[in-house]
Amino acid sequence: MSLHKRLAKRSLRAFPSGKKDLRHTKRSEMVMYTGAGYGERLWREDLGIQVVVLDYYRNIASVKVITPDYYEYLHLAKMHAKENKWVIINAIYETNLNLSDE
Repeated sequence: MSLHKRLAKRSLRAFPSGKKDLRHTKRSEMVMYTGAGYGERLWREDLGIQVVVLDYYRNIASVKVITPDYYEYLHLAKMHAKENKWVIINAIYETNLNLSDE
């Protein structure tokens, strides 16, 4: 499993009023959504996922992921050095509807 059991995945939600809110999704919810097939409609052969390692130090890293649908920042940690396995600890994302607005 690449998600830490205490994963904090968050996103900004914008309301028609212009107000923004923070949505929190737990690891258990992410696993449930995946099992239920959420996100399948987003997959295609030419998806074009960009992954950029922004910084790392020993057992921690910060990564940026850009897809046609999402712009996401991840914090990862190598929990067990012997396994050499990285897990996602924190994630924050926003829908990638129009990056030209930046």
